[in-house]
Amino acid sequence: MMKEQLAELWNLSRAGDMNAYQSLHQLLYPQLSAYIQQIFFDGEQTNDVLQDVFIKLWQKRQSIGPVDYVKAYFYRTARCVALNKLRDEKSDAERNTFFQQAIPAREQGSEPLRALSNALDQLPCRRREIIFLRFYAQMDYEQIAEVTGIQYQSVTESCSPGYSELKIVNGTGRAD
Repeated sequence: MMKEQLAELWNLSRAGDMNAYQSLHQLLYPQLSAYIQQIFFDGEQTNDVLQDVFIKLWQKRQSIGPVDYVKAYFYRTARCVALNKLRDEKSDAERNTFFQQAIPAREQGSEPLRALSNALDQLPCRRREIIFLRFYAQMDYEQIAEVTGIQYQSVTESCSPGYSELKIVNGTGRAD
């Protein structure tokens, strides 16, 4: 769905249109679920986080105001809620597994998909998250910067080495 359509659904939701909010839920939930699943590896906890996110945003919709990048806003909110929950409930060792499996259903994928997934696992956490958002969630650099809370320039600078590292690890590129 296009940025403008999501913004329109959000604005209608802010005005109290429950059907518009349900449409946002239907459109964003599957992608958000895959994203949060990378943090918890547990469907029940993922569903709990997303339920909290959608309830929180509905309850605070009037005080939030217009949002330029609705998809990124929902991702950032989900990320914050998930990390807060993780901080509250998980040990440091479990926290280090954040984005360990960057492609959903990796075990069911083809050999090249598994090889790519294994290569992604070798990237630093931040680069792995940025590449996940760029290609799986199909976000642009500005939206990724908004979701992760890092500078736009840092996002673009993280992508290039991430691509190179993937090529080297996957055996399709060469070290410079």
